[in-house]
Amino acid sequence: MLHLEGQRRRPGNWLLVTLIFISSLRSEAVEIPSSMDGTLTPEAHAQIYSNPTCLELMKHNRWRSWARRQNVDLRYAPSLVKLCFVCLTNTESSKLAETYVNSYIASNGLSHRLKVESRGVGGGRKDWYLPNGWSLFHGKEPDQVLVNSAQEFNLRLSGNAKPIDPESILDADHILCYGKEAYDELLEAASHWEKGGLLNDYLVKIRLMPGGHAPCNAETEVNMQRSNGRKEMKNQRQKKPFKHFSKTAKSSLNH
Repeated sequence: MLHLEGQRRRPGNWLLVTLIFISSLRSEAVEIPSSMDGTLTPEAHAQIYSNPTCLELMKHNRWRSWARRQNVDLRYAPSLVKLCFVCLTNTESSKLAETYVNSYIASNGLSHRLKVESRGVGGGRKDWYLPNGWSLFHGKEPDQVLVNSAQEFNLRLSGNAKPIDPESILDADHILCYGKEAYDELLEAASHWEKGGLLNDYLVKIRLMPGGHAPCNAETEVNMQRSNGRKEMKNQRQKKPFKHFSKTAKSSLNH
């Protein structure tokens, strides 16, 4: 019986000896480098363990490769240009421009480069941009004369008129105005919104389209827009329609 008990104790004794041996090896592994010169000095030991592992280097190289590709892609990536066409009512010139440029975008696959919208101003009402003001043409459909004429060019004018607001100005990269009166009304409204802290640096965005005029009143402006729209379509029947709209879109893409 005693003999068996002694045999049973042996595994425990061997385990204890093994643990003591491993412990001594660990202490020697720490002490030996500090007592030797060359590659096993404490400084070299620290340097070895501060260097990245192969796996870390591979991750770093992959990250650098990815970052380099992103830099190249971002450098040549097309940026989205946002255009906003503005006329007095948003039922004629600006709506026609929006419709045509959207057609141009769709036919040339430029949806990732250009985004277009149109807006109006007061439509003859001078306080349209004030808290209690409103635009006379807000919610109205496009002028029916231009709708019928645009259909001959496979253009469908749609969407109710909306007055421009500070958010539209902030969102747009370029704001192109049809008619001097619409241009002046927009600048007056923008100046008011700037004083209220709603806008800044808007002047560089707003431009009067070539051929802008200064009519005597809002009714004259509307009539001239309608007349100019019909004349534009008539003159371009045998040519590429709305050539200046294409130039506007292309010049915006080059910026």
